Amino acid sequence: MLHDADGAMQEWKSNTDRAQRAKFLRDWSQIKFQAKTLNRELSTQMRLKNGESKKMLAELEKIENCVNEEIKTERLRIDQHLCNMKDKVTKFHRQLTDVKSNPEYVSRLRNAMEDIETTITTFKEQQRKMFEDLLTEETGLERDIEIIQNRLETMAHSSDVHTIASKPHLYKASNSSNLPPEVKTFEKYLAQFGPQGGWDDYDHGTFLKLRNKFKAKSSFITAAVEGIPGRREEDILDHEKWYKKFLELQTEKKKAISEWKLKKEQETKDCAINATSEEELSRQEQLKKEREKIEEVERERRKQDLEAWKALKAQQTLEEAERKKKEDLNKKRMKEKQELTMKQVREEARMRLKEKKEEKERDKWRREAEQEEIRSARSEQALKEIGKFQMRDNQFLESKKKEKSRKEELERLKEERLQKVKREVQVNAQADRNRLYRPTDAWIQRNKQRESDQGTQGPVINMPHRAVPTWRQGI
Repeated sequence: MLHDADGAMQEWKSNTDRAQRAKFLRDWSQIKFQAKTLNRELSTQMRLKNGESKKMLAELEKIENCVNEEIKTERLRIDQHLCNMKDKVTKFHRQLTDVKSNPEYVSRLRNAMEDIETTITTFKEQQRKMFEDLLTEETGLERDIEIIQNRLETMAHSSDVHTIASKPHLYKASNSSNLPPEVKTFEKYLAQFGPQGGWDDYDHGTFLKLRNKFKAKSSFITAAVEGIPGRREEDILDHEKWYKKFLELQTEKKKAISEWKLKKEQETKDCAINATSEEELSRQEQLKKEREKIEEVERERRKQDLEAWKALKAQQTLEEAERKKKEDLNKKRMKEKQELTMKQVREEARMRLKEKKEEKERDKWRREAEQEEIRSARSEQALKEIGKFQMRDNQFLESKKKEKSRKEELERLKEERLQKVKREVQVNAQADRNRLYRPTDAWIQRNKQRESDQGTQGPVINMPHRAVPTWRQGI
């Protein structure tokens, strides 16, 4: 039953793999056909275009060549990883053909499996990280493309407010010779470059926002290049140079107007005290008109700046709403994609866990079968050894019995000989119990010798003995 379940699972996995492989090949063929079509159209356009368009297409072709080189390099790297993994798996299969039942062989197989698993896991982790970076970059590029498309659509189908916001405001320098030279210089600068340096409201507003955020430090150049689509670093630097000049001239203009006002006020006061003629009154009237004219110019400029600011805010609000809507949609798509990916990962992990458990069960059964065979072989060997031991014990017992029979036969023959000798030889000896108490001849001779030795020796004068220590004397 378990074998049938394994077969069904393997068949289902193979069918799923074949379906996924077929879908991938179809998608790959479609993308490859579209890429060929685009390359053919691009080549046709490059042959037809001239001048500035040809330069732009040449730059795009250069970028395409760089991307193709990166793709080739990445493909070679992936092929090397796949070849490495294939070699390891082939080596592992070769090791499985020569099965041995020793710990070293099992350890070698385990190390090979861990090495293959580590290699595959590392490769998949690298690919996952690379795909995440590509997705992040793709999301940023899509956002930039949407911003540019919105700007183009706004320029083509905008209302009057957006039309005003998309065009730079031009100023005409006043021909009045009574204005201060700083004011004339500032108005001439505005008439030449506009109040936004030739940029539209959105780009200039974004530039000012980033400049204020980074306190006009050099690091805001990089942020501006990333935050303002379609603007290069040279454009940001030129606009920064223009804006610094703009601030400098604006400050000088304000200072000149303040000084001019103070001067005119002082002259008015002096004229009011000293002048009594009509010429002085007409002069004051002329000064008043000039002051009103300057104030009118200043009010007009402020009014235009306010209208431009309102249009910019309206456009920024609209673009911010669109951007937020796109971001929410992208987040929703990313969340769904992540959930689908996590579901697939969990399903794969569950399948791998199930396969691993089944493999463990099979290994367990195989080990038990091997152990049972080993026990059976050992039992047979033990029975053989026991038979040998029993045979040897029986032989030993037989030899012992034969030895005992031989000794008994010898004792019997000896006893027969003794009985035969006793029958042939008659011994007549009288029993004398007192003979046991009489001294032997050797004892009598030894006593005689001792007595003769004592007669020849003199008296003993002194018997040698050991000396008594001082501390023991008198005890």
